[in-house]
Amino acid sequence: MVDLSGKRRRVRAMMSSSSPGFAAICVGLLLTGCWSRGPVVNFVEGVVTLDGVALKGADVGFSPVAASEGLSAVGGTQDDGRFVLNAVGARPGLGTKAGEYVVTVRKFESKDREAAISFEGRDRSSGPPVLSQPDLKNPPFRSVVPEVYGAQETSPLRATVTPGKNAFRFDLSSDAQASK
Repeated sequence: MVDLSGKRRRVRAMMSSSSPGFAAICVGLLLTGCWSRGPVVNFVEGVVTLDGVALKGADVGFSPVAASEGLSAVGGTQDDGRFVLNAVGARPGLGTKAGEYVVTVRKFESKDREAAISFEGRDRSSGPPVLSQPDLKNPPFRSVVPEVYGAQETSPLRATVTPGKNAFRFDLSSDAQASK
C-alpha cells in the first residue's frame, strides 16, 4: 500500500489561503484560455434570403478554401433567415476560425406533402412508419434552393472570416445557374 499522506498535506498547503500563488496560477490559466475546449474560433452569424424572402430551414455550410486554413462549420436558418455557425470540434454557437470560405446553402422539401412522413396525429405505440425502398430515379424530395448554391465546386458564395465578430448576408436567386 502506498502512503499518500505527505502528498495530501502538500496539496492542502498549496490550496490554502496562505498560498496565494496557487490562486494566481488558476486565475492566470483561466484568463489565458488554457482550460478552454476546442480551437480558437470567431463568432459568425448571418442572414440568407431567396428572391428577397427570408429562407427558413436551410443548412448553411462554410468550407475552407485552402484545406490547411480554416475550419468547416455549419448552421441552420431560423424563421427570419438568420443563422449562427458551429464549427466542427468547437463549442456550439461560437463560429469558426479566421480564413477564406466557400459558402453552400441547401434546403430540401417533400415533393408530395401527403406522402411526407409525419408522426402528427399518429398513434406512437404502433411503432415507426414503414418505409418503402427509395426510388433513386425519382427522389421524394426536391431542392428549394438552386443546386448551384449547394455544392462547394459550383457555389458562387464566398466569405472572409476575420478575428472578432462576423456578420454576413447572402441574397440567393431562384434563377442562379452554374457558371460554365
